[in-house]
Amino acid sequence: MRQSESEEPKTKAEPNQTKGGAQMVVAFKVKKELKTELEASQAEYRWREEALRESKEAYRLLFENAGSAIIFYDPEGTCVLLNGEAANYLGGKPEDFIGKTIHDMLPGASHYYLQRFAKILNEGKGSAFEDMVELPGGEKRWFSSNLQPVKDERGNPTGVQIISQDISERKQAEEALQASELRYRHLFEELNDAAFLADVETGRILDTNKQGEMLIGCTRGEIIGMHQSKLHPAGKAEEYRQRFSAHIEKRRSADFDGEVMRRDGSIVPVSISATRVTIGGEQLLIGLFRDITERKQAQEALRQSEEKLKAYLESAPDGVYISDLKGTFLYGNKKAEEFIGYKREELIGKSFLKLRLLHAKDLIKAGKLLALNAMGKPTGPDEFELVRKDGTRIWTEMTTTPIKEEGGKVVVIGFVRDITERKQMQEQLMVADRLASIGELTAGITHEINNPLTSIIGFSDLLLSRDIPDDIREDLKIISKEAHRTTRIVRNLLTFARQHPPEKKASNVNDIIRTVLEVRAYEQKLNNIELDTRFQPDMPD
Repeated sequence: MRQSESEEPKTKAEPNQTKGGAQMVVAFKVKKELKTELEASQAEYRWREEALRESKEAYRLLFENAGSAIIFYDPEGTCVLLNGEAANYLGGKPEDFIGKTIHDMLPGASHYYLQRFAKILNEGKGSAFEDMVELPGGEKRWFSSNLQPVKDERGNPTGVQIISQDISERKQAEEALQASELRYRHLFEELNDAAFLADVETGRILDTNKQGEMLIGCTRGEIIGMHQSKLHPAGKAEEYRQRFSAHIEKRRSADFDGEVMRRDGSIVPVSISATRVTIGGEQLLIGLFRDITERKQAQEALRQSEEKLKAYLESAPDGVYISDLKGTFLYGNKKAEEFIGYKREELIGKSFLKLRLLHAKDLIKAGKLLALNAMGKPTGPDEFELVRKDGTRIWTEMTTTPIKEEGGKVVVIGFVRDITERKQMQEQLMVADRLASIGELTAGITHEINNPLTSIIGFSDLLLSRDIPDDIREDLKIISKEAHRTTRIVRNLLTFARQHPPEKKASNVNDIIRTVLEVRAYEQKLNNIELDTRFQPDMPD
């Protein structure tokens, strides 16, 4: 029974054993599934952990290599994290600044940074600033900073993140540009000339200065927007428009004299200098206008003065010439043309040597005078014998003065006076003086001759009155005749030598001719000249 009893449970237990096995199978499957899920979960965890590590590494690399200074502060302004770029600007390593306050790190800027921190934490939104910051080493640099609140998962602010970019070079460039613009504006405004800045494409004036306002007689506001051609007289607007268009097309500077019209309609002469410039990427045309009224007036006065001087020179009674130090003629007036017989165009550009104006005996003297001129010394008056174009000669008196022109070039201005008549008169006076001397000598000689002649005539006449042989008588007649002829000659010489006041009286022409012939008889005899005289017998006395 016990056995049977013991077997009965076995028989009854079979279904339980079957159920338990099923449960074990189910459990096994569940365990396997759980293991699979666990392994998958572990794999995902490891993947996520690796992704997180990679993300952290990527963030670290980004943090360290951002090229900007990045610092995290807690709400009290204590540094909790910063990158190497920030540490470099602060003069150390990142670990040197962790736990330090902003006051420790940037004592000169801490007060306004803390104010910004408080505002950002209260408002919960970021802001951007540009500041000049004095770094611990004393260097001052410009930074563009972006401040953003750091929040936890519930959105509560836990600190402030600062990302700062060094913009010192940009600021320096901006300051340089600003200074340049200020200098340009100052220069533009303080120019002595009127300046107009116009658009190349439209020709509209974009700006002007005080001198521009004064020149045109309009305010800057009235000038700006005006077309540049309106600056000029209405009748010449198209001419100036074409001038500037040609200047723009050829891309070169313009420099010429022109005119502008003022608001009141008056015309002002100006010197215009224009050129293309690029400002802010725009092609502009800047024109400088200088009022040349005084210069034009001076030029006109000079022109009139030159015209007067030219008229004076052309009407001068003396010859006037201008030459260089080599004797090459640069100018000659009308009288100079008359003196030498050359036209002005034949004279200019040629030297006195080439034209052979001087007698050979005067060439050395002329060279010496030019040498004196080269030393800045005037010469004259000096006498020269000029050879005219037709070969005739005239005597001149010449005075020269060296003049230094602009640029240091020396020219010679010469004044030439025709003294031919004076020379002839001087020669005549010399002849007259010689004749006067001869007359005085003749008077003395004739006085001495008359005494023996008187004796000869007297004694010959006395002998002729006596009874003498015929042959002797003939000889005495010849002696008496020649003595009388000598007496007449001496009388004529005395008449020639003595000065008498002019006197008009009736004379017989035949007698005058006979007297002259008697005076010239000896000379005629020496030259074997025999005159056959036939006088009109009925000539009136």
